[in-house]
This record gives sequence, C-alpha cells and structure tokens, in this order.
Amino acid sequence: MSEKNVKKVVQDKVCSNCLSTEGSSTAPRLSACSRCALVLYCSKDCQRAHWKAGHKQHCVTKADKVPQRQEPSGDQGEAESRRASKRDECSICLDALTNESTCTLQCTHRFHVKCVSNLRELGLKVACPLCRSPLPPGPEKLLEEGAVRYSVVKMHVERGKASWSALPPAAQREIDTAVEGFKIAAAEGLPLAQCILGFTFLKGHGVPQSFVESARWYRQAAEQGDADGQFKLGLLYERGYGVEQNDVVAMQWFKKAADQGSVEAQYNMGLLYMMDRGVARNDKDAVRWLRKAAEQGKAVAMFLLGEFYAVGSGVAQSDAEAIMWWKKAAILGDKEAQEKLNMLFKNGEGSADSRVDAVPLLRIAASKGDRTAQCALGRMLSKGEGVAKDDVEAGHWFKKAAEQGDSGAQYNLGVLLMKERKGKEATKWFQKAADQGNTNAKHYLLFLLKGSGKSWQ
Repeated sequence: MSEKNVKKVVQDKVCSNCLSTEGSSTAPRLSACSRCALVLYCSKDCQRAHWKAGHKQHCVTKADKVPQRQEPSGDQGEAESRRASKRDECSICLDALTNESTCTLQCTHRFHVKCVSNLRELGLKVACPLCRSPLPPGPEKLLEEGAVRYSVVKMHVERGKASWSALPPAAQREIDTAVEGFKIAAAEGLPLAQCILGFTFLKGHGVPQSFVESARWYRQAAEQGDADGQFKLGLLYERGYGVEQNDVVAMQWFKKAADQGSVEAQYNMGLLYMMDRGVARNDKDAVRWLRKAAEQGKAVAMFLLGEFYAVGSGVAQSDAEAIMWWKKAAILGDKEAQEKLNMLFKNGEGSADSRVDAVPLLRIAASKGDRTAQCALGRMLSKGEGVAKDDVEAGHWFKKAAEQGDSGAQYNLGVLLMKERKGKEATKWFQKAADQGNTNAKHYLLFLLKGSGKSWQ
C-alpha cells in the first residue's frame, strides 16, 4: 500500500485489510498497528492477513520514522549552525519558538500550540507534519486524561500508600504526564486547566512547590474572566504568596469573582470590609456581601451575619434575625454558631463536642425536606462527627437530598455506593453530580469509566 493510500486509510478510518469503515457493523472500532501506528485494523485476523500480504516490508517503528539529523559539513554546516544559534523555529509557521507557546510531541518535534490547534481545525488530526507521529488530542481531552491520572495518584496519597513529597516512580510518571497535558491545554486557553496548574504548584502535588508559578497560571485564568481564577489570584495577593502582598489588588480580583457569583469571593469581600483592608471599613457593605455568601450556603457567613444583627451594626438590630442565622449556621456544622445557641438557650453548655447539639436541629430540618440539612446530616453520619457513624442512615439522607438535585449529596451517595460495590448505581449519581459541575464527581467518574472505553462529556 502506497504512503498516499496509507494516509487516506488512516484519515478515513478504514481497515487496511478488509476496508471496513469504523462504526460499521463489521468494524465497530479500529485499532492502529502497534509498530508503525500508520494503518488501522478491525481485528487481529485482518492484521495478520495484511502483514502476510506485504505490510511487514513497509512497517517502520515510530522511532525510525523520526528524521535523523545529518551531520553538516563545510560551509553548509557553518550556515546551519548560525541559523540554529539565531532561533529555534516552529516547523509549521517558521516563526521563533518560546517555551510558553510551544508543545513537544512524543516524537520530540516542537511546534507552536496554536499551530497544532489550527491543524486540528483544518481536519489534519492524524500525525506530526514531519514524521507522522500522532498529534496531541484537543485541550478538553488532555484535561480529561490528566484528571484521570491525577485522581488515581491522589487516591493513593489519601490512602497512605504514597506522599506528594516523595511519590513512587510510577506515580511520578503519571503526574508528569498529567501536568504536561494540563500545560498544553492551558496554553490553548482552557481556564480550568490553568486553575488546576495553579493549584498543583500552590500545593506542590508532584511538582516543586512554587507560589510564583501558581500565581502565573491563576492569572492566565483570571484574565480570561474565570471566576475561580480571579478568586484564587485575589487570595494570593491578600496573603502575599508568589506576588507582592496588596489588599487593594486582592479586593479588585475578589470583586470580579464575587460579581460572577463566587461564594468564597463574596465571603472574603465581607471580611475585607469588616477588617478595613483594601477598602475603608464599611459594615453596611460587609453585611451586603456576607448576606450574598450566606444565601448560597456559606455557614461562617451566616454566623457573622448573625453577629451583625445581634449588635445592630450595618443593619437594624434584631435578635430574631440573629438567632435565625445562627441556627442556619449551626445546622451546617458551624461550631461557633452552635456554642452561641448553647449559651443563649443553656442547652448542652460545656459539652465535650458541641457538634452533637446540631443533630436534633438537623433531624428536624431534614425531616421537613430541607435538602441542605439532609446533606449535612448525611455527612455527619458518614464521618461519625458528633453522632455514631452509620453509613446506612447516611445513605438514606444523601439519597433524599440527591433526589432534590443536591450535587454534593449526589456525589457522597455515589461514594457510599462504591463502598457497597454498587458501581453501576454509583456511576448514575456521579454522572448527575458531574452534570451540575461537581469537580470531585467528574474526577471519580473519569476514573470509573477509564477501563470501560467510555468517556464523560
């Protein structure tokens, strides 16, 4: 088969032996030749037949396909040396390469990320323009594959089988591959990949910890308008991690994220107004932002809002409003709110663990159909916090909240079902949570589907 026909077969995804098209009843899925990766087969029988028919003579390994550098001689060598020292060029557009704008393929050829992206848009998705080695997949696919690898290593760390500071060689290779994929996806402008890199370098998960590198990736996401990137960059400015500490700049980034509905940014806006940092102290504005965070379920914001109502600062004084917000915070497990209520009602004062006092409140609210209370009660029961550990009852309350659309409950229900080895039912709930944007559910779902050949969209 000529090279021209080989390219056509690969691009049209046709079996090189029987010419069955991928997706047909006779060839539901094609696999590439493991040696040359240029031709496709629908079965091992077709692969053997094609090999015997002459492919053996033309099959070349990926390494052999990479053009070997010839040693220059004489004037030609000097000219090439001058060109090499002048700049490293992208073989597609011939412009100079920079570390931040390039990707290195498995064949070691380097290109601008944008050039590779343009090749995909033109339909040339098969191979490196120089040696025909496979191009990297698109940014979404790279992010998905990286998330699977990262999640597997993360589970090993959480189970005590490894540590982020000293990963086993196999786990380190997985993280290195994931980070490389995240970088290519981030360079192509994917904010989620940029935020993941920001977190990875912030925590030092499989990479040298670097606040400067973390700030660089979060800034890229923030400047694209990503709310999570804006909040995290604001947090770095507030704490002086990787950037010069600056409350004014922190407030600017918090405001951008808060206006997009980021509950954490709204809460931090309230704190800065309370503490006279980055802006002049203004209790009225503090209350306004804390209320926004509280209405989205932020327990500590509920507690602080109760404090403002109790003293009448920034809002009309109201004991009833204060108690209402403290009760809401207590139901969600806020210890300060629980202790405040204990003092007010002299109920369980001085108990060893004030979280016990929240259980009756949770049960009342949960039995009335409050999904937030149902989810909170489920978490306490599943962890044995303030109440005897009971996975069965925890599952009951998680399911109640999950059926009302609570993504956190859907994820936690999936985790409990996995413990019971009910993978099919767990996948259903992970899918529902992932569809609502639950990141933990997405990662768990990717891990579950990795071996099945499916993928989460």
